Amino acid sequence: MNLMTMMEVKKREEKTQEVKIKVKTERGNRKKSKVWDVFDAVEVPDPSDKGKMLSKAKCKYCKKHYAYTKGPTTTTLSRHMKNCKAYQKALEKKLDQTLLNFAPSKAGETGLPTISSPQDYNHEQVKKLIAKMIIVHEYPFRMVEHTRFNIVMRYLNPSYEFIGRKTIRAECLNVFETEKETLAKVLKDPPHKGSVIGQTAYDCVTVWKIEDKIVSITLDNASNNDGAVRVLRSRFIARQGNAFLAKYFHVRCCAHIINLVVSDGVAMLASLINNLRCTMKYLKKSPARMHKFVEFCRYLALQIGEGLSLDVSTRWSSTYKMLRTALAYKEAIKTYADDDLNYKWELSSEEWDFFVAIEPILASLAKVTTALSASSYPTANLFYPHIVDVKIALRAAMVSNSLNMGRMDTAMMEKFNKYWDEKNNVMVIATILDPRYKMRYIEWCFGKMFDGGQIQIEIDEV
Repeated sequence: MNLMTMMEVKKREEKTQEVKIKVKTERGNRKKSKVWDVFDAVEVPDPSDKGKMLSKAKCKYCKKHYAYTKGPTTTTLSRHMKNCKAYQKALEKKLDQTLLNFAPSKAGETGLPTISSPQDYNHEQVKKLIAKMIIVHEYPFRMVEHTRFNIVMRYLNPSYEFIGRKTIRAECLNVFETEKETLAKVLKDPPHKGSVIGQTAYDCVTVWKIEDKIVSITLDNASNNDGAVRVLRSRFIARQGNAFLAKYFHVRCCAHIINLVVSDGVAMLASLINNLRCTMKYLKKSPARMHKFVEFCRYLALQIGEGLSLDVSTRWSSTYKMLRTALAYKEAIKTYADDDLNYKWELSSEEWDFFVAIEPILASLAKVTTALSASSYPTANLFYPHIVDVKIALRAAMVSNSLNMGRMDTAMMEKFNKYWDEKNNVMVIATILDPRYKMRYIEWCFGKMFDGGQIQIEIDEV
């Protein structure tokens, strides 16, 4: 071949376009190996055989060609991927763009750190973020060992290091301790002093421009609340003078006092209620016993409605519910006690009679607590009628011949008189202004609450 012929062949090769081909496998046209994300399969003219085409793999980044034969072997191409500088540079750039940006869109929104590139990977920080995610969403610790979770994390950042469930559990505990210390610093000196509470409350009513319209304030009997009342009372006296009725300003929280009254009474009878509490616990602890108990209820033709209830010893309302449900299934409980040889807390007739006697008293107190705990309607006009109902129920119980009833009623009446022995005329006037009650209702109430000449004295004071 002369020089002219060789030059013509070279020109033809430069003008020849590379033809891309599809690499087919036994499962179709899809290329399984990841090297085909970096290479293109092309056909180029064979320089040694005119008209013949050779299969080549062309790197998308450095444009080099490598011999390629259809089949599963891609070792040469994989080796090139590791050494190709153009590909490695492009990969690093791509990772920078696809990493999640943990930074907040605005300063101060989340406080999460910015991870701008794989080189900035901080394993300790990532571990802490995963721990907080597990805490917030209540994920299991084992999720950090899940295959797909680790695949996602390595895709987001190839520098991610595996974290075991025991490690992340320890990290969650560390996060808890850290957050607890942070919260303790924030609450180190909370402004819960009475003077601070009182001044803050007065600032609020001043902003709302109702400082000349305040008649009373309702608070429980905490010592700091007493201090707040003293501050507020002095502010209102200075502003309103003799027009302000300081005597009736502080109204004790009715629901709170009723809880104290009943708790004192129930505490006197703890030993009597213990047998009933053990009975409820014994029945509810075993599904087999409950099934047997229900069968006795059906046998006795008792209406099965609300189930048995076990009380919480620190909440009297739950004790009342336990008594109420037990009385509804009284005959079934007696029958079950005779049938079960392992049952050891059989209630006596005197105990049942006592429960029957105190159930109406607790029911009236529970009704009062429910009514006065409302937040969607005013309760000042309801205060006195409910308090009168409680006083009447306690006075009626005092005539009982039962020793246990007398002990309970004495304890409850002492606590009641501690807070409400002297009536609050502001609350009485609120009741009189309610068209459902008026003065006639107050006269009737005083007749139930007071004796003899004291009735007229109280009416005249109003």
